[in-house]
Amino acid sequence: MSGSGLVEEVPVGYRAGGWEVTARIASGSWACVYAARRIESTAGRDDLPVGLRAALKFLPGKTLSPPQYADLQRVVREEVRFNEQADHPRLVRTFETFVVEDPAQPAFHGAVVLAMELAVGSLQDSLAAVSPPVPAPDAARVIAEICEALVHVHAQGWVHGDLKPSNVLLMGDGSVRLADFGLARELDGTHAYAPRLGSSDYLPPEWWTERIGEQGIATRTTADIWALGVTAHQLLTGGMHPFLGTTARARGAAAQDYAAGRAELRLADELPAPWRSIIADCLAPDHAARQVHTAAALLPRIEALPAATGPLPATPATRTRWPKRVIAGALAAAAAVAAGGGVLAFSGGDDPAAPPGVPVRVFNAEVPCQDSLQPKCRLGLVGDPYAAYTAANVTARARHGDRLVAECYVTDGTQVRPERGPPSSRWYRVRTPSVTAWLPGVRVWPGTRPPIGRCAKP
Repeated sequence: MSGSGLVEEVPVGYRAGGWEVTARIASGSWACVYAARRIESTAGRDDLPVGLRAALKFLPGKTLSPPQYADLQRVVREEVRFNEQADHPRLVRTFETFVVEDPAQPAFHGAVVLAMELAVGSLQDSLAAVSPPVPAPDAARVIAEICEALVHVHAQGWVHGDLKPSNVLLMGDGSVRLADFGLARELDGTHAYAPRLGSSDYLPPEWWTERIGEQGIATRTTADIWALGVTAHQLLTGGMHPFLGTTARARGAAAQDYAAGRAELRLADELPAPWRSIIADCLAPDHAARQVHTAAALLPRIEALPAATGPLPATPATRTRWPKRVIAGALAAAAAVAAGGGVLAFSGGDDPAAPPGVPVRVFNAEVPCQDSLQPKCRLGLVGDPYAAYTAANVTARARHGDRLVAECYVTDGTQVRPERGPPSSRWYRVRTPSVTAWLPGVRVWPGTRPPIGRCAKP
């Protein structure tokens, strides 16, 4: 089996940690990512049902030298710590991490594995499917969801550090997940410290002149705001960069000239007028000028703007799809992973035969559970809406804020009494990334009712 750098190729059908590898997705110098499905139940431990589809990121173990393995452990610890502290519906979820125990396969024995959510594409794919100045599909809503993710990350005391279109994933219902936390760092006061790594097109001008100390280069939340501005400009103009240049180096030089006062900020003429002040604020020339434009301050401004394009159709069967050939091209560019970097994970797309449906958002009325990772805070989805709402009937679970796809509903199912308010016998048939199940009507976001019909009688 040939490998990529320090990573050996994992064969389809290989079983590790209760998962079975089903396909190769991408590989880099430090990691390989594979599609997989859950083949062992974790009932009683967590919410990983048999059949759950995921992406497994394999990082090398015993094939590394002791210093390399120590560095890898630190990277994984930071990524796991970020996931534990900053979990949110707008962030790609890591289901679990484990170490492969397989002495009979020394190439894999000791490998560290992260099991993550699958996605159907990235914003890079979305940009590849349009030509300037045509905005990417549903650009306004996507920008708002990216900003929503940053609000949470920054509130938890972290900097993402590598925001760019290829690190923003699209799920089957069209919602956004921020991904790749290899460069995420926890703030120490107003700063965090990271290695001098990143994508130059999305790095703020001050990054180039910041001195490197023993802990690395100082980075701040305003670096994410700059990257948000560049990304939003691209999404709203079909990929046009706010700084001119035929190479990343030339565009970086143009951004530095602007920051030094040697050039003006010249946003694309095609950028919709209502967005110009927001993008300009995100691209303020230095940290101090950008500091007042926090993600929390930008989000209500973004949400108040009219959509730059019409929304994506609500029905997944007719929604823009991300062909495998397009995804492969984006992955080829994104898969090069440095120590501390990450690899994105995608599925091959929605099933063309999937029935129609609309997005529905999960609601948990228990306030302490709305930001909790505790298993007791995960709401049960059942296999039979007419059977008792008990653990034996639960086939999957969802967190507060999760977006599922609702297909239809029944009004005569088992009655469920919420924490407050009247009981209800309404249930929605929903699709999750792994299974089709039933969500109690009392667990749908208040004030919303999916515009779908009744389920056909069996």
